[in-house]
Amino acid sequence: MSFKSQALEILVIEDQYAYCELIKDAIQSGGIKSNIHIINDGEEALHFLYKEEKFKDAPTPDFILLDLHLPKKNGLEILEKIKTDKFLNLMATPVIVLSNSDNP
Repeated sequence: MSFKSQALEILVIEDQYAYCELIKDAIQSGGIKSNIHIINDGEEALHFLYKEEKFKDAPTPDFILLDLHLPKKNGLEILEKIKTDKFLNLMATPVIVLSNSDNP
């Protein structure tokens, strides 16, 4: 990822609305010029990343914030797809993994 004068494309893959709002607020209050895209489940995340279905015009993210506990496809499945992708070169995209669990 190279820093650029235009807005960063940030993909947030998180199913909890409150966490999405917290993430958006943190990014915006940090003065980061960005376009934040929020996806709430693993299957839609893959459609976004591969520009499928309703996401055919989706931007390629500059980085991804990824929750591990997602409906439909979990975060580890999404991370594996990203880090082994050779078609869109997603493996070069930085991914920050987020997780919130009471399970020790």
